[in-house]
Order: sequence, then C-alpha cells, then structure tokens
Amino acid sequence: MALKITGLNEVIDFAKKMPDAVRFFEPKATKKAGDFLAGRVRDKWPEDTGFSKRRINSFFVKKTKDQSLMQVGFNPQTSGKNIEYAETIEFGRSPNSSFPPLDSITFWLGGKKQLQKEMIRAFHGERASKILAKGVINRSSTYESLNSYLKGLVHVIGDSIRRKGTDGVFAFKQTAEKDVPDALKIYDQELDRFFKTILK
Repeated sequence: MALKITGLNEVIDFAKKMPDAVRFFEPKATKKAGDFLAGRVRDKWPEDTGFSKRRINSFFVKKTKDQSLMQVGFNPQTSGKNIEYAETIEFGRSPNSSFPPLDSITFWLGGKKQLQKEMIRAFHGERASKILAKGVINRSSTYESLNSYLKGLVHVIGDSIRRKGTDGVFAFKQTAEKDVPDALKIYDQELDRFFKTILK
C-alpha cells in the first residue's frame, strides 16, 4: 500500500547535462512532493486505530543517477507486520474475517478509559470496583501485560470487529485521486527554482 512519486522524464533528460548537481537536488524535489502527499494521507487517517498516523511518511525506495523514486506509506523497515493491519484500516475488513491484532485493539482501548469502565461494570456488576482498582488499559500497555479481565475486553472488541467487519478509510486512494497533481506541481516548482539558480 503506497503512493509513488517519480522524477519527470523530460526534466531529467534536460538535467543529464548537469548530472552531479541533479543527483544532489532532484531527490530533494522528489522528497518535498512525497512529504506533501504523506501529510495529505495523515490528514485523512483516523486518530484512534491502534496504528499511529505518525508512521505514515515518505521514503526513498530507489535512487539512480537519473531518477529518484519516493514512496509514501509505511516503511517496511520500521513498520514490519503492522503494515498488514494498516491495510485493513485503509481497505476495511469483510465480515467474518480473521481476528484483528490484539496489541492494536489494546492500544485503541488504552485511549478509551471511560469505555473500559462501562464495559467492566456491565460485565461484572458489583465486582467492577475491585477489578477497576487493579488498573485499566493504557496507551503503553501490551496485550500480554493485561490481567484476564482486561484481556476479556480486548477479545470482546476484537470478536465484534471479526464478525461485523469494518469500513475502509481509503486515505491513500483519496489522496491518489485528489492530491497527486498538486504534489507534481510542487516537484516542478522545486526543480524550476533549482534550474533558474544554476542557469543565471
């Protein structure tokens, strides 16, 4: 799952006359365009998903003498298996699909203290006060660190997601459809500024 920004061929053909300068500057123009798109995706990404929007960024996936390729998305070197979960946020989940990642649900519940308390009271009645006295889920909690009562909350939420499915946010799709032309304008503007400087 990614958006890609590539160097414009006609610009690169002209720039080959100054290869050393272009190797230095063209990736900067590409990165500025990529950073713009990453910001647009983050604007559309929901806050409490268990997968931080701060992980959405731009990064180089290819550099050559004549062209750089910037990818906007989740860097596999830093996001690992969480990319699969991020894809379920982007595209949604079908009903009766696989169980969602437990740590992601834990993170989400960590920001919902009131919901946790209401669920504990609903499930455990008079015992709720004693259970809540042992603590609730925090943003820094992992699933394995939870007591059995709190793990139960995670499973209830997870099973609901598994059975009912979820809607996709389509942040990447919307950005690709609406914002790529503006990103390419940024790319052009940066290269124009560069060429005007060296051709004075």
